[in-house]
Amino acid sequence: MLLPRLIALLKADQTPELDGFFIVKLQVSRHSAQSVAGMHWRRFPGGLRGAVITHTFGDRLLRAVLLRPQAGFSAKTESSETMPIDLPVAIIRFSAAQVENFIQESGDENPNHRGESAVVPGLLMARTVEEILTENGQILDEFEFYFIETTSLGQPVFLFRENKSRWAGRNEAGRRVFELSISGESPASAADA
Repeated sequence: MLLPRLIALLKADQTPELDGFFIVKLQVSRHSAQSVAGMHWRRFPGGLRGAVITHTFGDRLLRAVLLRPQAGFSAKTESSETMPIDLPVAIIRFSAAQVENFIQESGDENPNHRGESAVVPGLLMARTVEEILTENGQILDEFEFYFIETTSLGQPVFLFRENKSRWAGRNEAGRRVFELSISGESPASAADA
């Protein structure tokens, strides 16, 4: 599985400067010889200051975009607020103990992931989704993960397959908390064709 390796790579980039930032996009793709590894600060629309972290491993490029959200911030605009008609593939919930175990394992120092009002780390959500999809025959070889809304401890997230290459997590109100787009063929998507 890919996410445990990504977590280890990002662990090396933790710095107090990133406290309070959230991962809003996590992308893995094939890389070219021009790919540059490291952390770079930049300004995003709306005057948001963010960090872009890139790493190469094998023939892959990891790109993580982190922002410090303002009130009402969403990483991507929502097109539909209604829950899909299909049944979810899985219902995901995180306990305080699961988040604490992840924090210890990953070395996460973000204060947003601690305490009674803790937000579930995006990398924990992504790793859990990868585990569920792998159990269902889907391989995350190249992908883009967009984190749209935060998820609190104990809050259910319903995982839906929207088509062969697109998945979404929705909260109880039917709003998207993440979107996942997968590139390339996997055993599950090849069987659907």
